[in-house]
Amino acid sequence: QARAFGVGVVLATQNPVDLDYKALSNAGTWFIGRLQTERDKARVLDGLQGASSAGKFDRQKMEALLASLGNRVFLMNNVNDDAPTVFETRWVMSYLRGPLTRDQIRTLMEGRNQAPSLPAANTQESPLPEAVSTRPPLPPAIPQVFVPPNFPSPQYRPVLIGAAELTYKHTKTGFETTESVLLAAPLPSAMAPVDWGSAESLEISLSALTHEPAEGATYEALPAPASQTKNYTAWEKEFRSWLAGSRILEVLTCKDPKAVSEPQETEGEFRARLALQIRESRDAAVDTLRKKFASRQAAVQARLERAQAALERQKQQASAATMQTMISVGSSLLGAFLGKKAISATNLGRVTTAARGVSRSMKEGSEAATAEQTLESVKAQVAELETEFAAEASALTAREPEFEKLQVKPQRGGISNLRLCLGWLPE
Repeated sequence: QARAFGVGVVLATQNPVDLDYKALSNAGTWFIGRLQTERDKARVLDGLQGASSAGKFDRQKMEALLASLGNRVFLMNNVNDDAPTVFETRWVMSYLRGPLTRDQIRTLMEGRNQAPSLPAANTQESPLPEAVSTRPPLPPAIPQVFVPPNFPSPQYRPVLIGAAELTYKHTKTGFETTESVLLAAPLPSAMAPVDWGSAESLEISLSALTHEPAEGATYEALPAPASQTKNYTAWEKEFRSWLAGSRILEVLTCKDPKAVSEPQETEGEFRARLALQIRESRDAAVDTLRKKFASRQAAVQARLERAQAALERQKQQASAATMQTMISVGSSLLGAFLGKKAISATNLGRVTTAARGVSRSMKEGSEAATAEQTLESVKAQVAELETEFAAEASALTAREPEFEKLQVKPQRGGISNLRLCLGWLPE
């Protein structure tokens, strides 16, 4: 009715299966993105087919188009056009990586004019540590590795590099994962514990580390404790103990549906994954509910059709009986007045027959009223069944997942391939 008055309606949904395809078929222009479930695709195809002109809709071709849609790719279907149009939206997201590393700043500023220096009163630059061109001599028992530089002639800074594989397991939720860590911690200048809490996570694999320095490299001074072999044994024990107590994974859990977030999965991604799982489960439950009500709906519908037919039949019979009675009464009265005898046997019989006709007409009218009451009763049953179905379907869609945060420590004995060595980071 809105179209007759020039009013437009916009319908947007992420779950087409909740909509009646008859309602969808009234849409003239469609913008369709990637559909996650087969039920959604089937419902959209039903609506598109209902909206298209007869013989103009190619369901197989449209299904192939919908299946090929990627990220930010949409299909526009206008019922007045000969064919649908596929288009891609503009990329409008800004990716904020985070603070730049020193290497990235050096690469970014390469070939650019440096900004003029501020007055000496406003700036006090810290001088770089004194570096030498020869590597400090160390006992052969102390392993050394080098982080590959992205520029020539680097200046190496000594650090303590620790590597390990951690196994996390939570039996109750079924969560299990393995994590590889590669950390670079500052070396203590005196006999003190290593501050692994301030360690830098290296974004390279352990196999990418080399055993030889880059050409033209220089080296910062090495703290005295780093040249003693026995200290590495103590530091390795500290590293293992720190991993067991501090490398804790925080994951999200959900009881209904039962699910656990992945280690690198954000809360938003976990919620989106659960929402899709709940939708699929709900759609299946609604289908089961429809099947449950199908037989009852069919039975009530059959009773409704029988009651409507009975009412129509009774109305016709009552109307015919009334007409016949009126004719019979009129004929009897007319014969009584025009006959030779005021009351003859024939006229008396006609009056008696007319009286019986009146009684039959009243009976037919009463049966018609009863049939109408039966019809109203069946209509009430139909309405009650629809209300019951809507209530149970609403209960299925009202469920919201509840999340809990779970902290998982490395499994006992789950720290393997632990390695500790002296490392050189390029500056």
